[in-house]
Amino acid sequence: MAKKYRKVAIERGYFVSLRDKVKQNPDVDKLAGALYLGVYGGYPHYVNMPGMAFTFDRLKDIIKDSHDNLGVNKAFIHAWGTFSNYVPMNWPISEDLGGPAKLKEAVDLAKSYGYLYSSYHAFSPRLEHDPNFNLDLMRREKDGNPIVAGSRWNRVDSKHFLSLAKEYLPQEIEAIGQNADVTDILFIGTPDPGRVALAKYLRSLNLVMGTERGQEHWIPYFDAFEGMTYYYSNVNGVPASTVTHKAPLFNLVYHDAIANFGKIQDPDNDITMNGDFRTKSLRNILHGNGTLIFFAPYEYEGMRDMIRIANELVAPIHRETFYEELIDHEYLSPDFKVQRSRFSNGVEVIVNLGPVDQTIEDGQTIPAYGYYVTLTDGQIKSGQFRLSLEVEN
Repeated sequence: MAKKYRKVAIERGYFVSLRDKVKQNPDVDKLAGALYLGVYGGYPHYVNMPGMAFTFDRLKDIIKDSHDNLGVNKAFIHAWGTFSNYVPMNWPISEDLGGPAKLKEAVDLAKSYGYLYSSYHAFSPRLEHDPNFNLDLMRREKDGNPIVAGSRWNRVDSKHFLSLAKEYLPQEIEAIGQNADVTDILFIGTPDPGRVALAKYLRSLNLVMGTERGQEHWIPYFDAFEGMTYYYSNVNGVPASTVTHKAPLFNLVYHDAIANFGKIQDPDNDITMNGDFRTKSLRNILHGNGTLIFFAPYEYEGMRDMIRIANELVAPIHRETFYEELIDHEYLSPDFKVQRSRFSNGVEVIVNLGPVDQTIEDGQTIPAYGYYVTLTDGQIKSGQFRLSLEVEN
């Protein structure tokens, strides 16, 4: 089914390969094998939130430690909390946290390591607790009254998106010289003229472009989607992941056209309805996704082991499969726990998402929470996750 639809997607113009995108912007290659590290400072929910806000020196320390001590050679740093105004006014850079010069030091350090960097941007919300809240940008009813009911993240009329981006992004680019952009929320809806205009403008900036979730008609404009792993159905509010087996249908169509990472509400470091760190890591190598770890700065010490493990297991395989079509995915055990994927360059990934060893059709045993990966050159990577406990009496 997915392969038949892939042909339709190509005919409709939704499909632009990552190989073509990297020809337009070589920095796209920095996504291959990258860890997506989202650093949450309370923003966009709050500005300079006590206990959450980070200084730009602290951000610089996290970047440096990830590279120098954890061995992360490729990362996408997404900093949530660099501005002194609420969205959609993504400017100016906060002086309380260090100002533009200090943030530029962190960005320059990230770029020197070959990392990508973007601050958090959104152009559609209007939050009631924003001290500058007004109705000027709001969507309107036919009678002209502002639409206040509904999601506070979808209140700005899309006709304003482009002007907001043009007002703030060039100032930020000049101040800190980021090489990537993440624009939240916007590109999950109908491609109305305002959204299309914004997408075209963002693409013209020649940055590596990412967005929350995304949809197929936005693939020509973006290089990375954050959150396509967040399975959810609007039917009676029932999470789709509770009523079906997870299958990489989207990746079977679009894996070699868009880089996919996890969701900030479902990051790989959190235990959610989609699993824990070990099952999400195994599913990442199986589906050809990258790791997303989302944390507040005070949590960073607790993230370091997961960053190290993801860098050792997921990143090298993601690098090998990044530009490749996901050819096939199949379930190898009656309980659907053992699964296999094949990519167009010959990489084969077998994982066991269950708690017991299982033997598959050729007599091969895949250990509990284990993996067996055949790389392009025939090299084998295998291993398993194990639980451990330290007891202090």
